[in-house]
Amino acid sequence: MLSIKSLISGSIKRLSHVFRYSSLPVTRRESVAEHTCFVALFSFAIAKDLEAKGEKVDYGKLLKSALLHDIDESLSGDFLRCVKYGVPGLHELLDLASTRFIDSIQTQLGIDLIHDWKDAKDSTLEGWIVSVADLLEVVSYIQEELASGNKHVSYILFEVGGYFDRLERTCPYALGPYIKQIINIVNSLKQFYYDPSTPSLIPAEDAYVNEDEE
Repeated sequence: MLSIKSLISGSIKRLSHVFRYSSLPVTRRESVAEHTCFVALFSFAIAKDLEAKGEKVDYGKLLKSALLHDIDESLSGDFLRCVKYGVPGLHELLDLASTRFIDSIQTQLGIDLIHDWKDAKDSTLEGWIVSVADLLEVVSYIQEELASGNKHVSYILFEVGGYFDRLERTCPYALGPYIKQIINIVNSLKQFYYDPSTPSLIPAEDAYVNEDEE
């Protein structure tokens, strides 16, 4: 049975206190909770537009996936990509640890979460929408930081551009037009803000596209 006490004061509340981009100077910290909110909103917006074009979307799965995709970070914190992908095999070990964190969270709450969390970025249309929205939220945040004069984050434009190039080549669903728009935005930001003196920490080709492909 769901524990309301754990729901309002347990581990998941830490998502408001886990901050992304922890190794970079930023003008405004973004919590995982804030990131999750926008991933859900972006996913919903993309899905509504796809639905208007004739695609069938399972909104229950979509929003569950968007809301739960980073819930393990309430216990693990947010690992930088250069850490997750910096050593062969480390990503798999971190996934194992995250699975244990999810088990702890669902035991605390009294509800099953593990399957919805594991399937958040699966090979379904909904999983790919969340993958796109997850990276789109990175673009949104970096755009805000750059507009505030923070050049420390400019190298991320190179990385995220590489991620979307791979998405465009491999996505089996009708997400191409959205990905093209995002790539155009990233290229425009590069033109005005990219600083080659702040090199990438991880090659773009090492980035994930979809959880099922890792």
